[in-house]
Amino acid sequence: MDLREKTKAPPIRVQGVNLAYAEMMLGNIGGRNSEMSAVAHYTYNRLVTQDSYTEASNLYHKIRIDEMRHLETFGRLALLLGAEPRLWQSAANGAGCGMEYWSPAYVCYCTDDLESILQSSIGEERDAIEKYEAQTAAIGDPYVRDMLRCVICDEDRHITMLRELLGRL
Repeated sequence: MDLREKTKAPPIRVQGVNLAYAEMMLGNIGGRNSEMSAVAHYTYNRLVTQDSYTEASNLYHKIRIDEMRHLETFGRLALLLGAEPRLWQSAANGAGCGMEYWSPAYVCYCTDDLESILQSSIGEERDAIEKYEAQTAAIGDPYVRDMLRCVICDEDRHITMLRELLGRL
C-alpha cells in the first residue's frame, strides 16, 4: 500500500459506556495535543505558506482534512462512551477539578522558515502517535483500539508526506 493512501476507517462504535475511555477521547478532541490543535495548526500553516510555498500549502490542506475527520471521529467516540463532546478535557490538575476548554494558545505558530514549519508539524504528528499508542495499550474496547490504530496510520502517513517535502527543500 502506498503510504500516501488513506486508511479505510472501521465503523465508529464502542462496546458500551466507559467514562475513563471517554475522558481520553475528550483529550483527543480538546486537549493541548489534540485534533483541534492539529486542525488549527494546519490551517495556520496553510495560510502562511500559501503565497510562497504552494506545495506545502496544498499538503497542509490535505492533512487538515484528515485531522478534521479525526476530530469528528474522536468526538463521536466520546459521545458513544458517555461524554459530552465539547472542545474540552479534564483539568490538568486531576480528577474532580472540572473541565478545561481548548485554547488557540495550544497552537504552535512557527513561521521562521519552511524547514522549521515542517519540522514542527512532524514533531506534533509524532506526539500524537505516542499519545494514541499509549491509549491503544490502555483501552480494553477493541472497537476504540481499532479506531486509534487507524488514526495512527493516518498520522504516520502525514509524517511520511511531510518528510518527503522536507527532503525536497
